[in-house]
Amino acid sequence: MKFLRVPIAEAAGGVLAHNVIDAEGRRILKKGELLSDRHLGKLAAHGRDFVYVAQLEAGDIGEDEAARRVATAVAGPGVFSPHAATGRANLKATTAGLLRVNVVAIDHLNEIDDGITVATLATHTFVRAAQMVATVKIIPFAVAQSAVQAVEEYSRSVAPTISVQALPARKVGVIVTAHQNQHQHIAAEFAPALQMRLERLGSAITQTDFAEHEVADIAQATRRQLAAGHEMILIVSMTAIIDRHDVVPMAIAQAGGVVEHFGVPVDPGNLLLIGYAGSVPIIGAPGCVRSPKINAFDLVLPRLLAGERITRRDLVRLGHGGLLEEIRERHLLREAID
Repeated sequence: MKFLRVPIAEAAGGVLAHNVIDAEGRRILKKGELLSDRHLGKLAAHGRDFVYVAQLEAGDIGEDEAARRVATAVAGPGVFSPHAATGRANLKATTAGLLRVNVVAIDHLNEIDDGITVATLATHTFVRAAQMVATVKIIPFAVAQSAVQAVEEYSRSVAPTISVQALPARKVGVIVTAHQNQHQHIAAEFAPALQMRLERLGSAITQTDFAEHEVADIAQATRRQLAAGHEMILIVSMTAIIDRHDVVPMAIAQAGGVVEHFGVPVDPGNLLLIGYAGSVPIIGAPGCVRSPKINAFDLVLPRLLAGERITRRDLVRLGHGGLLEEIRERHLLREAID
């Protein structure tokens, strides 16, 4: 594509590069117009001698067609693109679920040509049906067909680039640990926010057990919930886990599970623990899950419900972007140390 300043008499067939405004500030013609003799007469009537135009060359693809093809190339299962206009094509989710983005692929695609851009929501974001998950924007009025073909070929080789995975409904058990008569109080603190999170993601708490805050009691409750067929177990406690050898992680081990990792570089939610009994995730919940505000638990919950086995490496990589909005209900705020 050529970008030129040309006399009005030579501008027919070119694409108008800029809005044209009259002396009163009113728009005469808008950028992107394919200039005809009628347009040129209008420009001449307003005293214009020259105009900036874009002229497509052999092998160029117009912005809308290029946007449509790029969007089609990167859209995987659970994603569609309704149409393209003004060089833009938005990609939307066909279902509520977990957004999966091949981040390496997106980086590569955005390096293929200056005029082709693909922007997405962050991978692992939970999205609603019909929510926009990505947008393709063609910067100039046309790009080389070879660049669009490069996007298409690469996208086929790494597919899917952008997809949405619907979340199944999971049976989730909760174990409330406390001493003596504190169980109902602890349960009441945690239940509303936990139920809200799970229901939003299409799952539900199907059993709640109470246990003394002792290794043997928690282990017994864990085995009972595993035997009942729960697909995820959340342990909420009267006191936060402070060490890998604390009561809750020791109880998980005694119940036949393993601790994948304790402690994450996300605040609020540093004290999150994730373990497994076979394929069943067991989460030691940090105290901040009492609040509906986003915390470390929210960053892993959709992925766990999707059936992903989250590893220590997954958790330690949450540090970039892991400083979240403060939860004012916490007993010790970050600012308190200052």
